[in-house]
Amino acid sequence: MKAVIVAAGEGNRLRNISPVKPLAMLAGKTLAERALWCCAHADTSGAVLILGYQAETIIEHLDQVQQRLPISLEWIVNDDWRDGNGTSVRAAKTAVYGDDFILLMCDHVVDPAIVRELVSVHRPADVDLILGVDRRLDNPLVDLADVTRVQERNGRILSIGKSMATYNCFDTGVFRMSSRIFAIIGKLRAQRSSVGISEIVRIVASKGRARAYDIGDRFWIDVDDDRMHALAEATILSRSVGAHLCDPAFT
Repeated sequence: MKAVIVAAGEGNRLRNISPVKPLAMLAGKTLAERALWCCAHADTSGAVLILGYQAETIIEHLDQVQQRLPISLEWIVNDDWRDGNGTSVRAAKTAVYGDDFILLMCDHVVDPAIVRELVSVHRPADVDLILGVDRRLDNPLVDLADVTRVQERNGRILSIGKSMATYNCFDTGVFRMSSRIFAIIGKLRAQRSSVGISEIVRIVASKGRARAYDIGDRFWIDVDDDRMHALAEATILSRSVGAHLCDPAFT
């Protein structure tokens, strides 16, 4: 099963760290390289990086690092990247060949075990996506002002959004998706100029076809601004996230 990594956005809030977000250094590796190492250690069959802003600069970096990455790598440039991150998901359609795929965000650093478990988990035929969720509402690595919140019941996602007052878990940005998701994105794209991933989840959830997968105590962090970058780096370098992260994906 391939992994699709969204790395197309402009990343203005991390501009002090790097003018190109996927190339921001975190504890000795760029965010792009960390995402690829994660996929390599999570039993995925290959990685597809979806690029947009400053794509040529990122491709130059990939040319330099791909020889040391133990995973097959391809990249796709999404010319519509300004129209929401949902368009970057759609750009991966030809690369996943009608199969299920794992979706990750380049600026989320996650324990490879989360991805590995989503690769192996059973996806019922009537489910179009499974989202890794964090039930730890007191997780100190979560930015409550920015995190996407999720309300689920008995494993079924009911609602998702950043400003919800009622929620019982957080969106980690790691998904397993059926290729049927591309038709849903296509319909949304025909109706509006911008399509976001959370909007896609809401549509699928409204049909009862979105499920939540509890990641337990697994490590994840959204490196979206200077403060979260500093927190991520301090956590990784201190090894306080646990010995199971002391592998090439995190050191």
